Amino acid sequence: RAQLIQDNWHFSCSCPRCKDPSDLGSNFDSLHCAVCQGSMFPDGNDLSSPWVCGKCGDTMPREKVKVLEDKLTRKIRSSAGDLKLLEALFVENLNLFHTNHHLLVNTKVQIILEFGKLMEAQAQVGKSWSLKQVKRKVDLCCQVLDVMNRIEPGLSDIKSLVMYEMSAPKLMLLQYNLGTGKQELMEVKQEMENLIVTIKNVCNNHEVFEEGKDEKIITTAKALLKDAKDFYNEAVMSRTA
Repeated sequence: RAQLIQDNWHFSCSCPRCKDPSDLGSNFDSLHCAVCQGSMFPDGNDLSSPWVCGKCGDTMPREKVKVLEDKLTRKIRSSAGDLKLLEALFVENLNLFHTNHHLLVNTKVQIILEFGKLMEAQAQVGKSWSLKQVKRKVDLCCQVLDVMNRIEPGLSDIKSLVMYEMSAPKLMLLQYNLGTGKQELMEVKQEMENLIVTIKNVCNNHEVFEEGKDEKIITTAKALLKDAKDFYNEAVMSRTA
């Protein structure tokens, strides 16, 4: 981040996020130590400083970090559009990069979008989504949103997109969990209330910032909002009365 700001805006930032090696606890730049698997952070804002393990104190030169990141960036690009390759790439780099490292977060977003394409294609031919697909996509979306909420409070294009991708499978998962008794009623109620707020945010963000770009998203989101409210009122609130 410090290098990016210096390269593009030509100054050294001293905001709370830039001063915190862990990126406000998000681990957005963190690697895993090869010695003890502890988290390695940039040692201050100096553009020549190494990454240092917070557990054993081992170091990695900044130049080596850049080589590793550049290599992963190339692999991400070459795997674009292939769900299986992206999933494999993500797993094979977990020993080196923190799961919240910005390159793995980028990989997660690409996996989410590929799941979206796959699940849309399945729906178009009348094929049901598998529970495994639904859980994986929801879990990835939650992981990405957790990171983004730490480093970018408020709405953004990427957060809105991930919230949109999460909404339908999340609704399906909550419907399944309530119907099978895998979640308590009041827990489903709270999660449904959060989901309705999420879908409203997607609609609002699109109408304010993305107007005219992709009307399919806003149409789908509004229909999903209605489905979520109907389920909340008919299947959740009716049982709490």
